[in-house]
Amino acid sequence: MWNLLTKRCYLRDYDDDDREAFVRINADPVAREHLNGPLTIGEAHEMFEETLAETDPCQGVRLAVFDRKSNEYLGHVFLIPWEDRKDEMEWGILIRPEHWGRDLATEVGRAALDESVRRYGLRRVLATVDSKHAASTRLLGTLGFTRVGRGQDEQGFYDVLAMDPQAVQQEEPRVTARAS
Repeated sequence: MWNLLTKRCYLRDYDDDDREAFVRINADPVAREHLNGPLTIGEAHEMFEETLAETDPCQGVRLAVFDRKSNEYLGHVFLIPWEDRKDEMEWGILIRPEHWGRDLATEVGRAALDESVRRYGLRRVLATVDSKHAASTRLLGTLGFTRVGRGQDEQGFYDVLAMDPQAVQQEEPRVTARAS
């Protein structure tokens, strides 16, 4: 079970009470514009069921992000195996659009990456980003990711970025992280 605290947020495993907020953010065309578009309501419910059902730590982690003061749902962070490898994981984050521009993604992203590297002993963390999404590319650069490749799918081009977990572990902590 995960419980991470940052200056302004807390992250925890999803539970049944989070369904509506999860479905809403994943069906939001603005929030998911650079994530292959919004899911249908049915697809978002199905993804939520998969998120609740996934309890094997080798299959990664999916965390709900909340504001510490208001308890408002802010978004979602995930770390999942990269192409069925146990020592490489793919990291991603989705923050509700009304909270963009507040550096929450950097704060939350750093906490989740630090804790994930500590827990899983990863060799490498990867991320994919729509080649046209400059804000996400900047965020990943801030978190220590560098471009290692490019791919293409039915949605267009995307960049593959990687981070050496040793670099994360050597940095001075910027957030408080607690696991329970």
